[in-house]
Amino acid sequence: MLDQMSEHEKTVAATYCNYNGLKDTQSIANICQQANDISYVELDVNTWGSKEEKLGYTIVDEIDSELKATLEQYTIGDNLTTYDYFDFEKYGQDLSMNNGYFATDNLFIFHHTDINPKLYTIQELKEHLNDPRLNET
Repeated sequence: MLDQMSEHEKTVAATYCNYNGLKDTQSIANICQQANDISYVELDVNTWGSKEEKLGYTIVDEIDSELKATLEQYTIGDNLTTYDYFDFEKYGQDLSMNNGYFATDNLFIFHHTDINPKLYTIQELKEHLNDPRLNET
């Protein structure tokens, strides 16, 4: 299964498993099978601010273009908009309290991620992979 995953998918799946205490083979394989269904935001650890501020900024700047457009629409003075005054840290704090959790300092996973660590049996996982090596003893 790992051979069929990108490095990024492996990182997200491993982070999800580690944070949620999943250690058995079936659960880990199920998470790997559903890795593309994990809803997350990756934060740049090298940028300014707290992780909550990074989360708020990332959501507004890269994901919620409607909110960003609204904030940029209203001007304050000659060169500033409400976007320049927006409290990204408070917004990120509210997001983290209500919508998900920080699995690491740079990976925020949303609660609405609908992943079931027992979705498939081991036999079903083998069938999904269709890898002849799994039939070897």
